[in-house]
Amino acid sequence: MIKKLIILTFLSSGLFLEAAQVFPGIEEGSSVTLKLEADEVAIFGYGSLMLEEELEQTEEDPYTGPFIMAKLKGFKRTWSAHYPNRYEYFKDEEGEEFKPRTIVFLNIEPYEGSKVNGMLFVCKKSQLWMYDNREAMYDRIRVNDYLEGVKVEGGDAYSYMAKPESYGPTEELDASESVIRWYYVEVIEDALDILGKDFRAEYEQSTQPVPFHLVF
Repeated sequence: MIKKLIILTFLSSGLFLEAAQVFPGIEEGSSVTLKLEADEVAIFGYGSLMLEEELEQTEEDPYTGPFIMAKLKGFKRTWSAHYPNRYEYFKDEEGEEFKPRTIVFLNIEPYEGSKVNGMLFVCKKSQLWMYDNREAMYDRIRVNDYLEGVKVEGGDAYSYMAKPESYGPTEELDASESVIRWYYVEVIEDALDILGKDFRAEYEQSTQPVPFHLVF
């Protein structure tokens, strides 16, 4: 079980907070310092990993560590990560079954002047393989220097970006080629409902709209 304190610094003053709860949005001119232990890393989640329940599906124990609102500078969020579809069939509006080539998920792409909001959490280095397996079509990238509102000390912060072979724009695709699971869209919506209207507004500003013609 991860137990930790987060240091919230406003100018020259500091305040210690228990970290087993969502930390609210960071005000302009302030920052959070997240101090990692030697056996810990931080992960920036920008899709389903913005929902704490999804962490509990990945961790062996329910997650009780810091769960902090943060931003990633120099990126935008798109529907462009493709996972090969090996066995799933979907039904079209006429009830006919079809098998798309890929299942589509959210991704981050480098984009100058843009910021992506998300949630920063902590995991043991010994558990990092579970997230790497879960995010198999992504490369794990180090993002310490791109975080805004949170400074990570004592270790690395990572996020996941689609591998070159898993990347593909979806604007011109048909559902016969690629599909977004309705469940995945609901998970994102659940996270945004919990994180509040300001967080949702920032999410929508930095995210490609859902291509609903691909949602099944």
